[in-house]
Amino acid sequence: MDYTEGGVASPQFCDRPSIPIIACLLRHNQTRQILQAVRNHRPFRIGQYDIRITADYSKETNKRRKAFLALKPRLPQLEKKYGLFDPARMWVTKHGISKDFYNREELSLFLDSFQHQPIDSINTSRPLDVTGEDEGGEILPPGPEKESTTHYDTTPVKGAEIQRD
Repeated sequence: MDYTEGGVASPQFCDRPSIPIIACLLRHNQTRQILQAVRNHRPFRIGQYDIRITADYSKETNKRRKAFLALKPRLPQLEKKYGLFDPARMWVTKHGISKDFYNREELSLFLDSFQHQPIDSINTSRPLDVTGEDEGGEILPPGPEKESTTHYDTTPVKGAEIQRD
């Protein structure tokens, strides 16, 4: 920020240290509105004074936020959409399903469940060759032309018509 008047530094602003003022806003929506206003309209000025507003989280909230940030590098590798929201909530979307996580352990278990799956088992749109093997050599379950031991429930559903050949 430029504190000059007519090209000369103004001693009344440069020599004085900033004064921290701690304010407690009782309504969460007001906090969001003020922080959003500050983000959108920089610098925030009242009269001749520049006002800087930052969120001051509790120690517990800061620890939870930092714990999420430690797991953040794993998310792009698994091709997930994600975001860290106020105060300490991680939001993750995979295959169009969104989940909220409020602690690191839940998020870590969720990421580990995808880490142990081969990426090919998640992507089902790959073409198969004639032998029933995919390009990676993995044996797939038999298709409709092969005999299967799977038993299906053929009980008619009320209101549904069954066509028999």
